[in-house]
Amino acid sequence: MFRLLYVTDLHGWTRGYELIAEIAQAAQITTIINGGDMLPHGRELVATQRRFIERYLGSYLERLGAAGISYYGMLGNDDCQAVLPDWQELVRVSPRLHDLTEGWLPLAGGLAICGCNYIPDPPFRLKDWCVLDTRDFVRPPQHPDPLISRGDRLESVGDIEAFFRGRPTLEELLDARAARAAGWERAVVVCHSPPRGTGLGNISADTDVGSAAVRAWIEKYQPLLTLHGHIHESPRITGRDTVPLGRTTVHQPGQERFLGRLVYSIVAIEEGAVRVERRATPCPD
Repeated sequence: MFRLLYVTDLHGWTRGYELIAEIAQAAQITTIINGGDMLPHGRELVATQRRFIERYLGSYLERLGAAGISYYGMLGNDDCQAVLPDWQELVRVSPRLHDLTEGWLPLAGGLAICGCNYIPDPPFRLKDWCVLDTRDFVRPPQHPDPLISRGDRLESVGDIEAFFRGRPTLEELLDARAARAAGWERAVVVCHSPPRGTGLGNISADTDVGSAAVRAWIEKYQPLLTLHGHIHESPRITGRDTVPLGRTTVHQPGQERFLGRLVYSIVAIEEGAVRVERRATPCPD
């Protein structure tokens, strides 16, 4: 039986990071997967996130590696694309750190894993990891001054419609990953955006902001397991964190820092069967 610990949307929460390390070591779990939005918010966003990578994340991952723990992660929609080189350099020098967006990576038990950190464009200003869900996607009402990160600062996007026309859709990005896949019955996919219509992407009881493209892709290819994040509050709103889509187990644990709780999941995989246990533990700042 292969076990992993899944967590998402820590947003630079060092207490959460430290508790995850403690939990994994106590449970003798040697694989941690982070579903994105790893880095903190801050007034000078690029500088704040770069400092977090340099001053905290590197030493944290070094400690995990020394304990025999492999870490799989990716940037999320609140993580600046400008710090991607910093993250990639950390991956390069950390033998047990893996970037989920680099392609299909081996996991224990003959499994393979890959990630997609892009999301359907939300009404937030930072657009680094935002795309149209599909070519006919209707963007929600927006802030009048959208931003992207470049170098050490945030810059305005002049023509936002041209910006999105020049990017592949989430549907197209996912299909590109499918073209390089091995056996789907052994595939684990981490997609920051949850699928629409599952109760995993709700910001209110009647408002679902999940991705139609993600759902269609899961239904088409049927990977063994998909792991999601992005919508912190959805499991509390709908009471759902794990649902089946055909043969696929789909999981989105959410996050509850604002309630003083750390949410994470223990996933066990054995002979093609997946068992997910979502947990919430007190974790005051």
